[in-house]
Amino acid sequence: MHTFIRGYRLKIFSLLIFSPFICLCQEEDYYKEDYLRSENHVYHDNIKTVQLNINGNVMSAPIINMRGNQKLRLSFDDLGEDHKSYYYRIIHCSANWEDSELISTEYIQGVPEDIIYENSYSRCIGQDYIHHWLVFPSENMKIIRSGNYIIKVYEEGYPDNLALNWRFMVTENSVEVNGNVFPTRDSKYKFYKQELNFAIGSESYLITNPYDDLKVTIQQNGRWDNAHYNVQPTFVKGDEIEFINQKDLIFNGGNEYRYFDIKNLTLKAGLVKLYYRDTLGYHHIELEDEEKRAYKVYSTYYDINGKRYIKNDYISQDSNSDGDYAWVHFTFPQPQRIVDGDVYLYGELTNWGANQQNKMIYYEEEKAYKGKLYLKQGYYNYQYIFLKDNTKTADDVLLEGMHSETENDYTILIYHRQLADDYDRLIAVKTLNSVRTLQLTMPQQISIGK
Repeated sequence: MHTFIRGYRLKIFSLLIFSPFICLCQEEDYYKEDYLRSENHVYHDNIKTVQLNINGNVMSAPIINMRGNQKLRLSFDDLGEDHKSYYYRIIHCSANWEDSELISTEYIQGVPEDIIYENSYSRCIGQDYIHHWLVFPSENMKIIRSGNYIIKVYEEGYPDNLALNWRFMVTENSVEVNGNVFPTRDSKYKFYKQELNFAIGSESYLITNPYDDLKVTIQQNGRWDNAHYNVQPTFVKGDEIEFINQKDLIFNGGNEYRYFDIKNLTLKAGLVKLYYRDTLGYHHIELEDEEKRAYKVYSTYYDINGKRYIKNDYISQDSNSDGDYAWVHFTFPQPQRIVDGDVYLYGELTNWGANQQNKMIYYEEEKAYKGKLYLKQGYYNYQYIFLKDNTKTADDVLLEGMHSETENDYTILIYHRQLADDYDRLIAVKTLNSVRTLQLTMPQQISIGK
C-alpha cells in the first residue's frame, strides 16, 4: 500500500531530462502498473480524456497562483461498465519532480485525501461513460506551499489501484520575469531554431546565491519531454539576473501542428475523408492521407500548439457529458518503413507520450503507416514523431521539419530554495510567445470554437 508518511514513503524517481518515453529507475516496482509515476500517466484503458486546467479556461496550463483565487479543474471519463467512486490525494514534489519528502500537513491545510463528488452519465447515443470532475483546492484541502505537485486518483477503498496521476504547479509570483523569443543568432540554424533571452528582477525578493539556489526549467508548448532543466544564469547585475546567449535557451522551431475536426462526427470537415458506423455501433472517422513535411516550405496557419478542444457541435448542452467517442484512423504514406525505430502519433491527444496505443504500424502492401485512436468529439492538434530503437529522445523533425517562423509558447518556471527551506518554491512563471502576445483565453472568433 502506497502511503506518504515520513519514513514509509514510496520514492518517486525523476525522469531523465531528455527521456520522454522511457523512464529509467532503480526500482523494479516502477514497471508495475500501479506504481506512482512522476509524469502524467493513465493506468487503465477505460480512463479517457483526462484534462487538468484552470477552472473556466480549458486551454490553460495547470498552473495557479497561490495568492489568488484560482482553482484547477481535473476531469476524466470512465468507460467501464460499473460505476466507481474515486478519491484523490496531492503529492508535493521537488523542482525535478522527485518526492519532496514533505509530509502532507506541511503543504496541505485540511484533509490529506478526499472523494471526487461530481460526476454525470453520458447522454450521447453511442459510447456510455461516466464523466468525473473535481475543482480544487477546496475548503477541505487547501494548498499552503508553492511548487510542483502530482494529483493521484484511485478507486474508493483501493489506494493502490491508481486510475491516473497528473502534474500541476502552484506559483508565488514573487519576482518579475521579462524576455523575448527570436530566431537563434547562430547563423547555421537561424532558419530552423528559436532562442530565448530573459531576466529575473528580484528587487523585492532576496536571492543570495542565484547560481546555486535557483533552478530554472523551460517548456515549449507545455511539453515535458523536450523541456530544458537546470538552466544557469549568465550574468547577475545587482537585482537583475540575466539568462542570455547559451545553448540551453535554444529550441528547435518545429512546425505548426496538424489538425482534424470531429466536433460533428457526421460532417466531412477538418481533413475528415470518411465517416461510418460499424455493426457494433462504434463511430469511425478516416482522415485524409498525410504527407511528410520535413523538406517543405513553412506555411503559417493558426494551431493550438498540440492541444485539444473538447466540443460537441450538434448538441447545445454540456460537451463533457454529451460528447461521443469515435475511432479516428490515420494514414501516413511512406515508400518504405523507416528502419531502426517507430513512428508515433503525438500531442495532448496521446498525453504527450508514446506507447502501443499511439504507435503507427507499417503496411508493406499499402506503403503506408496506419494507426487509430479512440477519441472524444472535439478539435485536435497532433504530429508524427520518430523514436529510434534503444534511444529515449523523440525526433519531431524527421517527419515534420523545423522552422524559426513557427509559433510556439515558451513557459519559464523559476524555482528557489532558500537557506532555511526544505523544499523548492516556485517563485515565478512566465510564458513568452515566438510570434504574438500570449492570449490566455480561447479566442471566440476562431473556427475551432464554432
